[in-house]
Order: sequence, then C-alpha cells, then structure tokens
Amino acid sequence: FSAFDRLGQESSNIEGTGVGLLVTKNIVELMGGKIDFDKQKKQGATFWVELPLAAEQQQTTDLKRDKAAIEPIAHIGKKHILCVEDNPINQQLMSSFLTLYTDVNVWLAASAEQAWQLFEQRHFDLVLMDINLPDMDGIMLASKIRNLKTSQSTTPMLAVSAIATTDTIEEAQGLFEAYVTKPVDFELLRGLIQKYLG
Repeated sequence: FSAFDRLGQESSNIEGTGVGLLVTKNIVELMGGKIDFDKQKKQGATFWVELPLAAEQQQTTDLKRDKAAIEPIAHIGKKHILCVEDNPINQQLMSSFLTLYTDVNVWLAASAEQAWQLFEQRHFDLVLMDINLPDMDGIMLASKIRNLKTSQSTTPMLAVSAIATTDTIEEAQGLFEAYVTKPVDFELLRGLIQKYLG
C-alpha cells in the first residue's frame, strides 16, 4: 500500500504507476472501512474491502430529521421546479431536499431530451441543472433554453454539478444564475432557491 511501489515491475512493460492501492486504501478508510489482502506463493493475492453497514436511505432520513432546521420558503405560492439529473441517487437526494419546501412542485428529467419536452409543455419557475447528462450536456441545454423566443428564456437556472473545472464554470457563465458544485452545500442551495423563488 505504499506509493509508487510496483514490486520490482517499475521498469517493465506492465502499465501502472503504483498508486492505485494507496488511493483505494485512503478512500476505504475515509468511509470508515478497511482493506486487506491474503497472498499465496506463486498463486497471487486476494484483496478485500470491509465497509460498515449503513442504514437504508440514510441521506434521506437525515434530511427529514433536519426538516425543522430548514425553514419553508415564505409566500412563494405554487411554484414549479425542474430538476435535470440523470443519477438516480442524486435524483432521490434532490427530491427529498425539495419536498421540505411547501407549495413547490418538483419535476424530474433524467436527460436533456426529457427536460426539453417538459419545457415545451409547461412553465417552470426555477431549473436545477446537472452539467454531465447522457445526451446533451447541461451547458448546451441551458443555451438552447436561453435562445427561446418566449418568456421561458429568462427562467432562473442553477447549475448543480460535480464538474468543478475552471473551464466548465467559465463556459457556464451568463447561462446560469449560480454554479453549485457537488457534493451539494444544501444551505447554499437553500439560499439560492429562496433568492430566485421568493
């Protein structure tokens, strides 16, 4: 598990840098687990990972438990939020967070195509947009929305993405009201929702 140690294969034609096991060990330990191995001479080694068992849907439970700490947005009436997110776990997390607000309808789209179809059917008061989508990236979709000849082109949009590169954030400027990186700071997101729906 030491960095750059390839057991004498450093000069061979076998690809690798010797950091994979160290990185894996660090990630496993950050999750409260451990990694170990068993070796047998001339037969190789067996590696295994042990992780603590988490309660099912722990993130959702935590959000519901903290509901009292999140004030509902005041006096916003019946609003419609479109959440464009292709990852099912992130969809569930965002849905759970948004259900903490009263008088808000949440619409989910797993692709840019689904989001566009929903946009053609109804008016949205706010869009939460992932950037990395399976068919068209969120920046291209946002640009398409901004080029509409209707009032929908001015719909407030928040980028919510794990892509935090400077180039991507700069490319998104002018299309989104704000760029929120994952893992999501829900206190920040709460403030932005209140700002653009309140």
